[in-house]
Amino acid sequence: VAKICCLKTMASVNNDGNSLAKEKVAQNPFFQILRKNYNELYVLAAKRGWKILIPHSNTFQMSLLNENFFKSHILQSSPYFKEEYVTLNGQCVVLKENGSITTKTGFDRHVTVYIIGEELFYDSNFKAYTVYSINAPLLSMQESNTSSTLPHFTSEDGGDVASKHDAQVLQTSTIEHKNEHDWKMLMSSAIGDVSVYQQLMKEVDAFQTQFNRSYVMIKGYSSAASKRIEEFRNTTFDQLLLHPPKTRRSNKKHLRKMDQNTLEKVALAFDCYLNSILFDRIFDTFLVRHFKTEDEAFCNRLKLLQKTLTQTHVGIKTEFQSALNFQCAVQQLSFLNCVKTPINKLGVLKETFKRIRDEIERKGQQQSHDEPIPLTTDDNICLFTFVLIQAASVSNLLILTNNEYIKYFYFGSNHHTAHLGYFRATLQASISFLYDLFSSKQKSVSQNIY
Repeated sequence: VAKICCLKTMASVNNDGNSLAKEKVAQNPFFQILRKNYNELYVLAAKRGWKILIPHSNTFQMSLLNENFFKSHILQSSPYFKEEYVTLNGQCVVLKENGSITTKTGFDRHVTVYIIGEELFYDSNFKAYTVYSINAPLLSMQESNTSSTLPHFTSEDGGDVASKHDAQVLQTSTIEHKNEHDWKMLMSSAIGDVSVYQQLMKEVDAFQTQFNRSYVMIKGYSSAASKRIEEFRNTTFDQLLLHPPKTRRSNKKHLRKMDQNTLEKVALAFDCYLNSILFDRIFDTFLVRHFKTEDEAFCNRLKLLQKTLTQTHVGIKTEFQSALNFQCAVQQLSFLNCVKTPINKLGVLKETFKRIRDEIERKGQQQSHDEPIPLTTDDNICLFTFVLIQAASVSNLLILTNNEYIKYFYFGSNHHTAHLGYFRATLQASISFLYDLFSSKQKSVSQNIY
C-alpha cells in the first residue's frame, strides 16, 4: 500500500533546470532494483525507519547502479546534529525543513538536491515508513563506479603508478584507517605524473631527515612545529603542483586539470603521510616527555574518580545508562595510544562514539523504542567522559599528550575530514569537564573536613 504525499513547495526540475515528469516511486527503476537485487538492504532500511531517497529516473543510468550508489541514498539520523544525516557509506548530508538535501562530508562534490515527493509504504508487520523522491542523485555516476573513481595512470616504463588492487583498497577503507602505503598510493594516483610524484617524495625524505636531526620542540610551543610542517607542505605544493617547473618530462597538462577536490585529496594524503613518518619524533620523543608528569597525575585522579563516580554523577541520563559500563567503547578507546597520525587517533574516537551509541540503541530496542534515540552535544560529552574515566582505569592512556597532538597536528581544513572536527572538540570539552569534576570533588572533600 502506498500513499502519495508530494511536497507542494518543490518544483519538479533537476539540477540542470529541466522539468521532470511526475512518476510513482513503485515504478522507478532505482526503487525496483533496490527491492529486488538489494532486498536485505531495503528491508533493513524499512525496519529501522531510515530515510530512503529515490532519484528521479531521468537523472541516472541504470547500468551504473551498484551497492555503493544505493547505500549513499539511505539516511540515518546523525547522533550529533539535528539536521544532519549519515548515509550507510558514512557520508554526511544536511536535510533542511524546506526539503533541500546538501552533501557535507564524504562526497567528491558539494551538491544540493530537493525532495519533490514522498510516498508512504508499509512493511510485512504493517509498520509505516516513508520513501522520498528527489530531483537528482547525491552521487555522480563517477562516484558510484568504485572501479573508476581513482584515476589510472601509467608510468613511462609502462608500469602502473597505482595498481587496481591499491585503488580498490583506497575506495573501501575509510580515511581514518589508512596507513602510509595507502596515502602514498593516493598521492601517486591523483598526481599521475611519475616524475612529479618522485620529486615530491624526494622533498619529503629530505624534510624528514632534517626535521629528525635538528628540530627541537619546546614544551608550550607545539604550534611552532605544526606551523613548520604546514609551511613545508604549502611551499612544496606551490612549487610542484600549483606552479610546476617547466621541464620536458613534467606533465603540466595533467596538473592543470587537477581540480580543487583532487588538490584537497592530495593535501590530505600529504599531511597524513608527513604526520606518520614524523610521528616517532613528534609524539614519542617530545610530547610524551613534555606531558609525562601531567598525564600521570591526570590518570591517577581519573582512577580515584572511577572508584566512586557513577554514570548519574557524570550527568548521563537514566535512559542512556549502560549496565555494562560501555565496556565495548572502553576497549576501543584503549587503542588511542597505539595508532599513528591525528586522523588515525580521531578514527579511534569516532569508533568509540559509535560503540557508545550502539549500546544505547540496543538498550532502546530491548525496551521496544523504535524511534531513533536523540543525543545532544551535552549527552555525548557526559557519555564520552564516563568512558574516558573507565578507559584510564584499565590502560595507561596518555590523554593530555594525545589531546595536544590532535589539537596541533590535525590539519582538517577540507570537506573530506570536516566530520572529524566534532570528535576533536568533544575530547577537549571532556578534558575541561573532568577538570571541573576534579575541582568539585576537591571542594566536597574540603567541606567535609571543615
